[in-house]
Amino acid sequence: MRKPFDLTKPAYFLTLVAMTTNNTHNVSGYLSIAYFGLLTDYLGEHGLDAAGLPGGEALRQLAAGDTPVMPVRAWREVLEAAAERLRQPDLGLRLGQRFTPAHLGLLGYVLQSCGTVGAALERLQHYERLINGINRLRRREVTDDHGLPCTDLVWGVEHGRPGQQVD
Repeated sequence: MRKPFDLTKPAYFLTLVAMTTNNTHNVSGYLSIAYFGLLTDYLGEHGLDAAGLPGGEALRQLAAGDTPVMPVRAWREVLEAAAERLRQPDLGLRLGQRFTPAHLGLLGYVLQSCGTVGAALERLQHYERLINGINRLRRREVTDDHGLPCTDLVWGVEHGRPGQQVD
């Protein structure tokens, strides 16, 4: 008889590692400003201007300049305000569905040119700091309970947990 997966084990859910702490206020780091462009487009489709949200004007000015990154706290503030204004508690997921490698610029092209998902993950891990300066990606090759090889991807919580919308 086949043993069912124990879906409560951290090895099967990447978010369990991040959920072990509630450090959403002390988060530090940065993200690519390209994410703000994605939000701006989404809000425009709903008749809203990101600059009208708390912290939105400051991020708009960053995006208009030559700064490639934005503080994660500012991003979280704008995302939470947008989610509330739109009455979409799943806004982060909705934006994630629209995200394409093109939003990563040259890094997106590099990732797309990789021959395998494994090679793309190695490149992402190597160049991650260009787009994400919060918590580092850790990649581990493991074997599951059935002896099958798996890859665990885990983002730590060393610099805090950005929160539901950012995650």
